Amino acid sequence: MTSKSPVRSCEDVDETALSYAEIKALCAGNPLIKEKMDLDIDVARLRLLKSDHQSHQYRMEDDLLKRFPEKIKENEGFIAGLEADMKTLAEHPHPMVPVKPAAPPQADGEQPDAPAADAAAADAPAAPAAETAAVEVKQGFAGMVIGDQTFMDKIEAGKALIAEIRKGIKPGEPVEIGTYRGFSMALSVEDFGRTIVLTLKGQMSHRAELGDDVLGNLLRIDHALNKMPDRVTALHSQLDNLHQQMKEIQGEIGKPFPQEAELQQKSERLAELNAQLGIEDGPAPVGERLLAKDARPSVLEGLKRPVPPKQKTDKPKDYRQER
Repeated sequence: MTSKSPVRSCEDVDETALSYAEIKALCAGNPLIKEKMDLDIDVARLRLLKSDHQSHQYRMEDDLLKRFPEKIKENEGFIAGLEADMKTLAEHPHPMVPVKPAAPPQADGEQPDAPAADAAAADAPAAPAAETAAVEVKQGFAGMVIGDQTFMDKIEAGKALIAEIRKGIKPGEPVEIGTYRGFSMALSVEDFGRTIVLTLKGQMSHRAELGDDVLGNLLRIDHALNKMPDRVTALHSQLDNLHQQMKEIQGEIGKPFPQEAELQQKSERLAELNAQLGIEDGPAPVGERLLAKDARPSVLEGLKRPVPPKQKTDKPKDYRQER
C-alpha cells in the first residue's frame, strides 16, 4: 500500500489451483498441461525474485542519497565533539604530587638509623644534582565542585558525591550538582530507581554509573572520561565502513535483474500455452465460454427487482395468509 515493499506478502507458488479448463485438458490427456503448470510455478518464482531485486535497488538508492550521508555527517559531528572534550580534559589534568624518596640502603642491605643517617648527611659534602635520587611523584586530584563547595581531597569529594546521591533523586530530568575537570555534572535515576547515573556534559555526554564506594565512584568518572580516545577510534572505523559501503552500493545500483531473459522467455511460452489450451487468452467453445465480469448478472440488481406475483392456486387462503 505504501510502495515501500512490493513483496510484503505472497501466496505459496507450489500450491497451484487448477481452473476448469486446466482440469478438462488434464482429463483429456493433453501433455501441454504439465508444462503449463511447471511454467506457472517458475514464472511466479521469477516475478517474486524480480520484485525483490527492484525493492533492493530502491533501498540502495535511499541509502546512497539519504541514509549514508546523514550517518556520515552525524559521526563527523560526534568526532568533532569528542575531540573538543578531549582538549578540555587535557586542560584540566590531575596534578602530579612529589613524594619524598626513601633513604638508600647500606651495603649490607640494612637501612641506617635515622640519627646516624642524619649526622652523616650533615658531615658529608653536598652531592651534585645529577647524583641525587630522582624525586618520585604520584597522581593527585584535580578537585571537584559540588554545590558551592570545592573539594581538593579525593575522600572528601567522594563523600560529598554520595551525600548528593542520598538526598534522593526523582526520576525525570537530570539534576546538576557541580563541575569536574571542566565538565558539568548531573545526577539521574534509571532502571526504576536501581541505577544512579552521573552524566558529565561538555560538547558530548559521558556517563558513569555510581555506587556506594567513595573512591570507586571517582575512578568510574575518570574511566568514563578516559574512554574518549577509544570512542573516537570506533567512530573513525564506522566512517571508513560507511564510505566503503557507499562505494559498493554505487557499483550495484542500476544492475538489471540477472534472470530477466529467463523470465521473458518463460512468460512468452506460458502465454502460448494458455492460448493453445484456451485457458486465458485463447477463445473458449461457445457452449462453455464463461461470462465476463461485466456481463454477469449482478446479485444486488437481482435483489432490487420486484418479486413476480405468485400464481393463484385452487386452495383457498384466508386474510391472514395473504397478508
